[in-house]
Amino acid sequence: MLSPRRLHELLDFEAAQPQVLSLYLELDRSGTPQAYKWILQEAESRESSLREFRKDLERLERHLSELEPGPQRGVAVFASEALGLWETCPLPYAFKSLLTLDRRPYLAPLMSIVEQHQRYGVVLLGQDRERILEVHLGEIEERTEDAGRSRPLGRRAPPEPEAPHARLRRVASRAAWLARSRHWDRLILGAPRELEPLFVGHLPIRLKNNLIVDPTLRLDLPDRDVLEKVVLNEREARKVRESVLVHRLVDAAAADGAGVLGLERTLDMLQRGAVRTLLVRDGLAKIGRVCGSCGFLSLADKKCRLCNQATAQVFNLVAEMIQCALDQDCEVFPVLYDGRLDSLGRIGAELSHKAQSSRPPEPPGGKPRPITIPL
Repeated sequence: MLSPRRLHELLDFEAAQPQVLSLYLELDRSGTPQAYKWILQEAESRESSLREFRKDLERLERHLSELEPGPQRGVAVFASEALGLWETCPLPYAFKSLLTLDRRPYLAPLMSIVEQHQRYGVVLLGQDRERILEVHLGEIEERTEDAGRSRPLGRRAPPEPEAPHARLRRVASRAAWLARSRHWDRLILGAPRELEPLFVGHLPIRLKNNLIVDPTLRLDLPDRDVLEKVVLNEREARKVRESVLVHRLVDAAAADGAGVLGLERTLDMLQRGAVRTLLVRDGLAKIGRVCGSCGFLSLADKKCRLCNQATAQVFNLVAEMIQCALDQDCEVFPVLYDGRLDSLGRIGAELSHKAQSSRPPEPPGGKPRPITIPL
């Protein structure tokens, strides 16, 4: 599981020269990669500089071969044999599959996903023992670290059985410490009815305000069942946010022009740099065109409107649009459950400002990356 500390380390990571490989790969419905050996070999044949990173590519291939089927829809891997970097992260959904070589890990797609998923702490209480777990991005881990207990001064007294109130106070204190150190967004509690109010009474006010009590969570539940219940809670919360975002977008598009709907208008606003939030119905794909010279995207233009160069076909224009939005630091929100966009083009965008109709389109903005190989 990717910890907050490790994520910050990746954000701060920078090499003196391009030595960091970042791989984003979409997985099939069973959660396993397809044709990954051919994909990596094809990337190496298309970009000769990757041959210097043969060990990294071989390790990527081994990792992909060992992935077990699961609920993940994508995977991100950051690797540099020379710099001792190796980090993997399963993803609940994936954007465009690509491989980059740069001085820094390419984190825009990962950060977009991380910012839309909360990190949950889970406390399971029994009469005489407890478990504390963490759930994030579809992964679950038991937290065994402790903040440390103060030792009494003077001669050590023989240990005494811990009183119930003292145990619950200790567990609540440990949960509060983990919530701070691990950046938990919410705390989920599974406890017998008689222990619940006693434990909650020892929690700090911030955790009380972000507490979910689930009476179906028991101490003896296997981790996979706990994960399934937590993911169900997260799914319900996401449905609420989706509903709010879609409703706001539809109203903005109809009322004051602060939003657009449909593929053509959304693409136009995106390439004008006017998009703040891009909403895309899950599974939407469309064949389009891209200019090999300036990168300008279009639905069907055989020649680029900007530089008049010939364009090439892209099999998923929507994936290219998402990549363009990520590189412009837009929020990209996949709409997984709300169906109101289905009759409105299945894609739309809230605008950061009203683009003038007379303003000529501009090529996609973004942060330059020395080498990017679409997969």
